[in-house]
Amino acid sequence: MRKLFIITLFLSVQSVWAEDDVNDELDAAWDKIKMTV
Repeated sequence: MRKLFIITLFLSVQSVWAEDDVNDELDAAWDKIKMTV
């Protein structure tokens, strides 16, 4: 659970940096997370 929280936090910070590709970035990231978990 702690890992998931850190990843979510990281994603939210990253999405602030790249607001253009937020949706694509999040989709790809969540796919990676699902594969890892």
